[in-house]
Amino acid sequence: MKKLIMINAAGLLVLAGCFIWQLLMRHKQAVVYVDSIKLFNAYQFKKDMYNRIEQSYGSKMGFVDSLEQHAVAGQLNPDQLRSFEIDRDELSHAIATSKNETDRAIWERLNQVIKKFGDQDKYELIIGANGMGTVLYGQADKDITDAVINYANKEYENK
Repeated sequence: MKKLIMINAAGLLVLAGCFIWQLLMRHKQAVVYVDSIKLFNAYQFKKDMYNRIEQSYGSKMGFVDSLEQHAVAGQLNPDQLRSFEIDRDELSHAIATSKNETDRAIWERLNQVIKKFGDQDKYELIIGANGMGTVLYGQADKDITDAVINYANKEYENK
């Protein structure tokens, strides 16, 4: 009788183990990571916005570059040189401000897309790896960067 109870208990343990194993195998990885820099640079919305910035400031940048060549060659008088430096600094500031505002808008949009992606695929945690030490190591199978890039770009194309 004890042998039969032991065999039944062992059988139940094996069945429970198989059941738990199946549940674990069906459940996707709960914690994954995304290369934030790669995602940001590959996001089509970012590329489009940066192209707009370049188009917006392109002629001004060309003019300042031309003046800079004259300044380097010593072809500007002191008043022209001061004016050039002011124009260059103002343009640099305007471009930097524009890029900062654009970056903020891009990340706001990306964060919404990543949240939607995570909810849809039932991830518990998506960690952003940015090369600055936030993720020191991650197995390749935990890297979903390309999947998020594809998803984000499809979302952008559909808007």
